[in-house]
Amino acid sequence: MASRPAQPTKQKSMPSSRSQPTTEQQKSSKAVINTAPSKTAARETADAKLWMKRPTKKHAKAIHRLEIATQQHDVLDAWAMIQTMANDGVLSQLPPAQLGHVFDMLMALQSPVLDDFLQLIRTQGARLPTPRMYARWMRYEADSGRMDGAFNIYWHYRPIALTEGGKPMVHEIVDLICNRGAQVTTSPMMRFAQDLVEANKPWLVAYYEPLMYEASRRYPDGMMKLYIKMAASGYAPPPEVQARLCSGAVQTSDDLATVRTLYASTYAAGGEMTPVTLKKMMGSLVGSSWNAALAIPENRTLCLDRLEYALEVFRKESRRGNIAGPAQRGLLIQRLVAMELYDEAEQFYRTCVRLAGRCAFVDSGYGLILYKRREYKLLEPLVKEVFAYSFRSLPDGRVVGAKDEEIVLTNPLVARLIAVDGSARAAVKDDDTAIVIRSKLSNGEANDMPGRLSFWPFASLVKILISGSRKDANYVAAMDAYRLFRSVGFVDIEVYENMLWAMQEADDMTGMNTILDDMKCTDTPLPIVASQALIEMHLQRDDLASAGRALDAYIKTHPRTRKYDTLVGSPDAGILFSPVMARYAEAGNLDKVKQLFKVGCSFTNIPKTHLANALFVACGVRESVDELLEMAAYAEKQGVVFTTGNYATIIDILAKRDEYEVAREWYERTVAEGIEMDAFLFCSMMQVYSYAGRPAEAKTFYRRERCKHGIAINQAVLSVLCDTAGYHMTIKDLEGFWQDAQCDGVQPDENNYAALAEAYWRLGDMDKATKVLLQDMPQAGYAPNYNMLRTVHYHAGKNGRKDIITQLQPALAKHRQNNQHVEQPVQP
Repeated sequence: MASRPAQPTKQKSMPSSRSQPTTEQQKSSKAVINTAPSKTAARETADAKLWMKRPTKKHAKAIHRLEIATQQHDVLDAWAMIQTMANDGVLSQLPPAQLGHVFDMLMALQSPVLDDFLQLIRTQGARLPTPRMYARWMRYEADSGRMDGAFNIYWHYRPIALTEGGKPMVHEIVDLICNRGAQVTTSPMMRFAQDLVEANKPWLVAYYEPLMYEASRRYPDGMMKLYIKMAASGYAPPPEVQARLCSGAVQTSDDLATVRTLYASTYAAGGEMTPVTLKKMMGSLVGSSWNAALAIPENRTLCLDRLEYALEVFRKESRRGNIAGPAQRGLLIQRLVAMELYDEAEQFYRTCVRLAGRCAFVDSGYGLILYKRREYKLLEPLVKEVFAYSFRSLPDGRVVGAKDEEIVLTNPLVARLIAVDGSARAAVKDDDTAIVIRSKLSNGEANDMPGRLSFWPFASLVKILISGSRKDANYVAAMDAYRLFRSVGFVDIEVYENMLWAMQEADDMTGMNTILDDMKCTDTPLPIVASQALIEMHLQRDDLASAGRALDAYIKTHPRTRKYDTLVGSPDAGILFSPVMARYAEAGNLDKVKQLFKVGCSFTNIPKTHLANALFVACGVRESVDELLEMAAYAEKQGVVFTTGNYATIIDILAKRDEYEVAREWYERTVAEGIEMDAFLFCSMMQVYSYAGRPAEAKTFYRRERCKHGIAINQAVLSVLCDTAGYHMTIKDLEGFWQDAQCDGVQPDENNYAALAEAYWRLGDMDKATKVLLQDMPQAGYAPNYNMLRTVHYHAGKNGRKDIITQLQPALAKHRQNNQHVEQPVQP
């Protein structure tokens, strides 16, 4: 019997001496494992879900293909392998380094599948190899407009971010908050900041200051909570940081409690305000934001609180020897004047002079006090004194600073706006005088730098004097101040504008030519306001040809002044075309009118509808309804889509030509086309009924439109209503209109009271007209209207009303004593 073959003996494979650790090595290895766990082990302990197991053999082939595809930048094959592993739910088993290679490739190529890839990483618990990659991911989310996505990555991978190696992730979020503040809402910012403070790690302290400053600008209450938490953790912000927080908190704090706390804590911590931080704090308290806030009546109390606190800080710092700079002192005087606290402003001015002496910034503020008090005659000696102590003349005729300061001759921002090449070159060049270009010089927030004389306070003071001289009709003083300003070499486009208007009012063509020559020498183009003064000057002299040339000059140079006019809020250039077009129409040159209309339509900053109105007004001067209708058709052919304002202008002109039926047809057209009713169109139709002598239809229209369209009465509407009632209605109707206006919240202005007095007079009630003039107007802060005083006085004499004459005579005498009037004929 054959014997079975012997089974091969299983031999135990023995490890080679190279792979088999010795006993000493084993002990050493165990010691390392027990006493110092590796980073991998620590991460697994911290967050097991974010770590991976070794890939199984099942996906080894896919991993190998993925590696090759990544090396060859084969996005399609790499993405296919990623999807295969994701579909099997094992993407988290992929080594982080390999995922990192895919991430780098897709990010570099900005692949369309990048968003899907990142979504898979997050949902499947996969992990990138370094925190820098997560930071790059955050930046990608923010750049893609998904700021919430950037924060979500932080919260999803927070355990990694809050390790010291995760610093790039924290840094990225802080950078997004500070540099893209408009895109980051307050809520996620505060949540992130609180998380960092609660983490309480030494390496995070570096991020406290920028986060607190950003919070102080947005949410002071939340910033104070952070401040308290930081203090509890042992962090004490240095004084300069606290001062900076003060500056930021002012911008949003209503009750100033936060600012007061921070200011007090600065000194409690043994610190002090530096001149720079004091300047920032003053700018925040009463700077441009204060000025903007004061424009809203409801903010007056808040503005006053800020101003009072700024003065309190000024006094405290002055006692410590830290006196606010000249620009800040001048700014505080301006703000006191803006609040109509003239006595307090003068007292503060005296304090500033006592503490630091006179300077142009502070004296400019004092000039504003004199202007508001109507002490115009005191402005001229003040200006001369300021220029005398600020500058000195050298033997060669040059003007330099009294203490050899550099002189900033112009506003560099304006110089850039009007420069031919758009560069930052100054409008005036003088090899012997230093011209300092700074990035921002505006209003009272202009920088005051040692050793430099800014043009701003001198320009401001001269503009104040010119305005006062215009009110006082003292145009010689205005020209003297202007020559003083130019003798230094100063160039300011607003000073030019003010002087052109002064010369226009004085009808001084020689003076105006002097200004124009200076503008030409300093390469300063004519902006809209200056061009308007020049055109008005020529038109009041009936020099249409020169007015046309002035308009042509503006048309040629407007590309240089467009940015400037936009910045300062000038009216659109249509205001230049309208009077010239009207004069050409009056002269019968309708072809020139059409030509100017076409030229104006080529301007991007003039709405065609505004030019169409200029066209209609020009035809209105001709008193030809046929020409008006012809021009309306012409404007429509040129592509003008009529607005409510265009229809209202046409209807208003037709009303004044007693073309009731034609006006009604145009109004019916607005109804048919669905044109929205507004106050202008409403007033135009009321004028139609008034001129046509149809009071019943006017009252029906008034009630219907008020009910249907909710037309609210404003000051312009109120004057029209008074005019309509005065001609064809009753005193009851007039008083009803006035009562409706009060219900709509209208604060009547001087013209409204004058219209009311005239309406009472036309309706035969001179007693009520007298009451409006002598009681209602003074109570509202207005002087009695001079023309209506004369009219009522004249007709009271004709009707034997000596009692009214006796009441009116003192007011008339006072007017004649205080004002220069050109006597107009009394209304019949």
